[in-house]
Amino acid sequence: MYLNWTSLTSRKYKISLIYCLCDRIWKICQETTDRDLEFKKLKQTLLKNEYPEHIINQEIEKFITKRTKQLQQQALTTATTTTNNQQPPTIEKQKKYIVLPYSNKKVDAFAEKLTKLVNDTFEQVDLKIAFKAPNEIGKMFPFKDNNKKTEAQSLVVYKITCETCGQSYIGQTQRILSHRIKEHNKQDEKSAIQTHKKQHPTHVIDANNIEIIDKADSRFKILVKAELNTQHAATYKNNKKELFKTKLNTIIIAYQS
Repeated sequence: MYLNWTSLTSRKYKISLIYCLCDRIWKICQETTDRDLEFKKLKQTLLKNEYPEHIINQEIEKFITKRTKQLQQQALTTATTTTNNQQPPTIEKQKKYIVLPYSNKKVDAFAEKLTKLVNDTFEQVDLKIAFKAPNEIGKMFPFKDNNKKTEAQSLVVYKITCETCGQSYIGQTQRILSHRIKEHNKQDEKSAIQTHKKQHPTHVIDANNIEIIDKADSRFKILVKAELNTQHAATYKNNKKELFKTKLNTIIIAYQS
C-alpha cells in the first residue's frame, strides 16, 4: 500500500515516492522493454491511489530524461584526470535538520522559503526540513489510558461468574464497559446472563460483579482475544456454540472485508 495523494502529507513526499519507485524499476530492470512494462504498471498503481495522471507522466518522464542524460555523460567521460592543476578547497556544508508540523499546503511554501533563506545566508549550512503529522485527537486525552475504574474501560474481555455453580460467561466489548453491564442487567435482554437466571432461578449471578481478564487496542484483537479466553472456560456465550476455528475464521474474514 502506497501513500495516497489525498493524504495530509507534504507534496514533496508524494513526488519522492514516484521517484523512488522509478529508481527501483530502473535498477532492477536492465532491458528497455521490461522497464516500459513496469512503468505502465506503476502508472496504474498510482492512479488507483488517486495520483493525478499529468503528475505521474511528468515525474516519470523527468526521471527517465535525467537518467538518460547521466548515461550519456558517463559514456563521454574519459578515464584520464588532470592532477597538475590544484583544485580550490571546497567548503563542506553541515546538514542541519528541523521538524515542522504539517497542517496544510501552505507549510510546503513556508519550508521552501525558509530553506532558501538559511542556505543563502549561511554558506556552510545545508538545511533539511522534515514534516510530522499534526496531533491526533487521542493524544489530546492522555487520561483515557490511565483510567483505573473497571466499568469505565473499553476494548476489554470480561468475565461474569455465577456465585452458585461457578460457571462463567466470557464476553467482549469495544464500548465503555458500564454500558454492557446495564444491558446484561436488563430483564428483557436476550443475553447468556439472563438465560442462565431463567434456567436456574435460585442461582446468584450479578453482572456488576465483573472481572476484566484481557485488553486490546483494536477491534480485531479484542475479538480474537475473547475467543482465545473462551476456550479455557465453561461459558455461556450469547447462545453461540460454533467451534473456535469456525469463529476465528469468521472474525478474520469479517475483518479483511
